[in-house]
Amino acid sequence: VEGPILALGEGNSKDNSAYAGYIQDEWFINDKMLFIPAVRYDHDEQFGGKTTPKLGATYFLSDNSRIKANWGKSWRAPNLVELYAGQDHGFTTIYGNPDLKPEEATTWELGFEAEKDNNFGKLTYFNNDVKNLITTKQIGSSYYDQSYVNVDEAEIDGVEMEIGRNLDDKWTIKATSNWLDATDKVSGDRLDNRARNMTTLQLLYDDHDDWGYSAILWQQWANKYHYDDNDYNFTTTNFVLNKKFGEGNRVYAGVDNIFDKKISDIGLDGMIWRLGAEWTF
Repeated sequence: VEGPILALGEGNSKDNSAYAGYIQDEWFINDKMLFIPAVRYDHDEQFGGKTTPKLGATYFLSDNSRIKANWGKSWRAPNLVELYAGQDHGFTTIYGNPDLKPEEATTWELGFEAEKDNNFGKLTYFNNDVKNLITTKQIGSSYYDQSYVNVDEAEIDGVEMEIGRNLDDKWTIKATSNWLDATDKVSGDRLDNRARNMTTLQLLYDDHDDWGYSAILWQQWANKYHYDDNDYNFTTTNFVLNKKFGEGNRVYAGVDNIFDKKISDIGLDGMIWRLGAEWTF
């Protein structure tokens, strides 16, 4: 796939090309065990190529419950925005860093999933060991000026939980919770821009019509969101409405932080309206 051209001002631009491919097999060892091996190759014009493997397994305890395990490696070259742009996010400008290195990770997870009648749930433990993690860091004295940087070695592990109920064929209520420990392995410090716990309560509507509507209203609680050696707790209420135009196509309108919560230290600057469209070709 050819990469985009990034305009940086009159007479100055950057371009890049990248492509990727993968092979995956699904092998039922018996009627209880599914084994999924895969291999992927990524190539970037600037950073070269990398081959990464992945292994997955599912053990079916019953028709409506299963244990899943996955292990894999990944490689991601920084994109043009991360390398070169001064990206305006409304309140915050994030500057590119041409010295970024590709991000490499080893990941494994173990989870349990089940559903019964109209109820469903899952519980997953995950661990990511990341080299050259691409993230953002404040430059100067203001949160509103940041730059992309590499963290030499990082470990991100935690537990994800989800429980829910289908109220009928269109309405679903769901709760999720994510407990996270994200650490710079060299300094031992917590990584910025991540909460220790993020919990949501969601009400979802979907008419299951490719030309119909879907919507989500959700409340989100962030506990011990870490930034610059401080922890912050906050709650936001959010809503998005989608109008579908065939499979994979939509226009949407939404509002984040409906009740205008503000914490300037972490760039939480009140209500944000969103309008957009997505098309799949």
